[in-house]
Amino acid sequence: MGGRNGFRAGLCAIVAGLIAVTAPAGAFAQPRDTNPFYTYPFSSKPQDRKPHERKLRHTKPARAKPSHAEPAHVRPAHVKPAHVKAPPAEPPEVLTPIALQTPAALPRDVAYGRFIALIRADLAIGDELVKRRDWELAHHHFMFPLEEIYGVIRAELRSYKTPPFDSALKSLARTVAAHSAKRYPAALASVEKSLAAADANLRSRQRNWARFVLEVSVATLKTAPNEYDDAVEKGRIVRPIGYQTARGIVIETERMIDSVAVELAVKNPQALRELRDGMAELKVAFPKTNAPKEPIVDVPSVAATVDRIEAAARKLM
Repeated sequence: MGGRNGFRAGLCAIVAGLIAVTAPAGAFAQPRDTNPFYTYPFSSKPQDRKPHERKLRHTKPARAKPSHAEPAHVRPAHVKPAHVKAPPAEPPEVLTPIALQTPAALPRDVAYGRFIALIRADLAIGDELVKRRDWELAHHHFMFPLEEIYGVIRAELRSYKTPPFDSALKSLARTVAAHSAKRYPAALASVEKSLAAADANLRSRQRNWARFVLEVSVATLKTAPNEYDDAVEKGRIVRPIGYQTARGIVIETERMIDSVAVELAVKNPQALRELRDGMAELKVAFPKTNAPKEPIVDVPSVAATVDRIEAAARKLM
């Protein structure tokens, strides 16, 4: 019994000696929570680790890409992006209607009066066509003031004390489009009422009304050769509307001259005769409402006649 106990005591001494040899000095004297060889799981003191040594939880490591993989943000140079569009084509050239090609030298009142006269010219030829029951062509001419002229003079209406008449123009065009002979006179009179208001204001602004009317009539007439030239091609009238527009201008010009003929005759009767002879010669080119197949008078001759009329009118101004 004593030998067995002695063996145990010797064994314990050997183990203790081995531990003493391998452990650093004072290791077992340290408390558990600071002992590097023992980590207490419920210690209130956090472990002494540097921030960059902390492990991130629930974060999967990035999957390594194959060495041949192309970065997602790099677009091959030869690939054309889908959103890149070809530059738009240049818009076609927009031609200005002849009626809107106002000479820059015209005084403001004359320019406004010219537009009013051109509207009346369209109404004149449109009225001729309505009387012939040619409603389709008449509708075209009644639309021209609305499409080409009214937008240009809209800002001037208040200055010239002209009541807005775009609604009247639309009503007239709708009436003609509906072939309504019953409503047509009232629709036309509504437009003419506004034009008469424009005339009244212009007259109040002029010291010499006869001279002003003559000046407006010449400015209006000078658009007729261009309209006529637009109608004629290779010796034939291929656009009857141009012929009819020129005829309407001649009709309105003669009406304006006749309205002040008495005053003009007092000033220079010879010049007035020359003026009227020129108008009679000009009317030969536009004898009827419907355009002939071939021009009765060629375009250069019409332009030359207008020049002579202008020269005679200058003697009366």
